[in-house]
Amino acid sequence: MRTNNFGLVRLMAALQVMFFHVIFLFGIWSDHKDNLVFQLIHNLPGVPVFFSLSGYLLAGSVRGVSGLGWRRYAINRILRIYPGLWGAFLFTLFAVILMGRTESLWGRTDFWAWCVAQLTVYQTYFPSWMGGFGAGYINGPIWTIAVELQFYVFIAIYQIVSSGIARTVRANLLIAAVFVGSLSLACYFRTEGIEGAGLLSRVASRSVLPYLFFFFVGVFIRENEMHVAPFLRNRFFVWLALWLAYVFVAFSIMRSYEVLYFPDLGALLLYFTLVGLAFSFAFSFDGLSNRLIGDSDISYGVYLYHMIVANLVFYFVTTKGWQGALLAMVCSVIIAFVSWRLIEHPALRLKESFISAHRTT
Repeated sequence: MRTNNFGLVRLMAALQVMFFHVIFLFGIWSDHKDNLVFQLIHNLPGVPVFFSLSGYLLAGSVRGVSGLGWRRYAINRILRIYPGLWGAFLFTLFAVILMGRTESLWGRTDFWAWCVAQLTVYQTYFPSWMGGFGAGYINGPIWTIAVELQFYVFIAIYQIVSSGIARTVRANLLIAAVFVGSLSLACYFRTEGIEGAGLLSRVASRSVLPYLFFFFVGVFIRENEMHVAPFLRNRFFVWLALWLAYVFVAFSIMRSYEVLYFPDLGALLLYFTLVGLAFSFAFSFDGLSNRLIGDSDISYGVYLYHMIVANLVFYFVTTKGWQGALLAMVCSVIIAFVSWRLIEHPALRLKESFISAHRTT
């Protein structure tokens, strides 16, 4: 039985993402952005947490992998991502049909291109016909799936390059180089913008490159866990105090509302306190995740389905505001649970079957 709380951290990150996407869509945020409670939740951005957790967990999964071990790694990653993603794609098509938008789409080349992109590796493709769905895109948040898939490739390259003599030194030098390069690119996009940029810059902005610094902070924690753990294990309340102090300064004194993927200095400071908060929670309160949620992991489902559900509620339900938002969130959690039980968990149980079959061939 695992004693860490990564499952609970992932769930809280997914619920944060859902909460803010839904209240933005239903027009609640604009009336409450000066509310301190809303600012506290706003300054717990879930996506950077997901990226850093992925770095930590994937760095552990590829450690020591070589030869046929990469086959097992690939099977594990495919079974974790694609069954749930394909289920969400079918639900998206169902939503499009419910909204009565299919008659004009079947003959469009970009509709079929979108289907292929959603089912494979290019979830950042959003054709123009999606512009009329509620928030603008029926399931915009899944752009991060394409980024996550690229993380899988980068961590494999990292493992191969950093293995061998003086691994720790080589690994930390590589982590530092990637962190500085990725953060520099993210800062460039912040100052120069993406709109109107050259083709190469636009392609880079849709790739994993400006987000790798989030990911490799998690890799750094895994690679240096012996040295980093004393600053995280059972130190949750210390990091909570640091995070609260930063949010108080940013909100009450600087009047700063921005939480950025392409960060300025303030957002970067927020990110580092957030990483400490998330990882210290994961390494404190041993066994809390098991006691609260057991082996259920609906975080991925919440992330995949919440905007589809929110757009459906926004489209069909005349009641907006909190009633519509709460309906969307409750339905999203229920669908995520069904997805875990009927699709994701059964798919994960296939891992050993696939691996055993390959061993006998």
